[in-house]
Amino acid sequence: MIKISTTANANQNQMEQHSLGKSIILHLLPAVIWIIVYIPLVRITSEKGIPTMLIMLITATFTLFSFQLGYLYYLGKKKNGKLSLQGVVLYREKMPWWQYILLGVLIVAWMMFVLIAGWEINQFLRTLFFSWIPDWYYLSRGSVEQNTPIIEITMAVLSLLIFGIIGPIAEELYFRGYLLPRLSKFGKWAPLLNVVLFNLYHFWHLHLLIISIIALLPMVYIVWWKRNVYLSIIVHCSINLIGNIIVGVIQRFG
Repeated sequence: MIKISTTANANQNQMEQHSLGKSIILHLLPAVIWIIVYIPLVRITSEKGIPTMLIMLITATFTLFSFQLGYLYYLGKKKNGKLSLQGVVLYREKMPWWQYILLGVLIVAWMMFVLIAGWEINQFLRTLFFSWIPDWYYLSRGSVEQNTPIIEITMAVLSLLIFGIIGPIAEELYFRGYLLPRLSKFGKWAPLLNVVLFNLYHFWHLHLLIISIIALLPMVYIVWWKRNVYLSIIVHCSINLIGNIIVGVIQRFG
């Protein structure tokens, strides 16, 4: 049974709750802003041989993650009179250090297993339901032979920095620290709703929706149970850094 302290219960009762409509809008709005910028830009640059992954890195920084952090700090300034996330980003309850390690390793292992095992399913779903989407829309790093050294180095550095650290931190603060607690009125369904909407927000790979939900759900339930957003930040950064390193090595030497 999940035990929550009296203070935690009191805070939850006083917590602002979002309607389903508002929650859907706030989950998807960053991606709507991104796609408005990304599509016209990537259509032009892809014709010039610039990898779409590089365009994604740039547009994600100035749309997705800027919106998420900017909106949180806007709310914090409005609430606290200064640039602070106090009372905006919740789920900051303390957890023993060994639980970060144990739960973190288990969650990362689960996510990697599901994502690798589901690779063929993802490709099947892409062919079956999303064959109408043009190739230039999808994220591609291009080939090492075609890319100039400066593009290769830029993508490698930006991938590790933006997709490996900045992006995961921004997304976890926004989706798990801000939006998830404000779905508390849905009880045990709150994490599932948050995971589904979070994966729908990933407009750039909707064919991964089913497998990604399966991979992510245990982590979000544990974050909801532990009321600890730091765990999801650690896991998200870890899985993205591992993924970027693996992809980079395969592209370079595969």
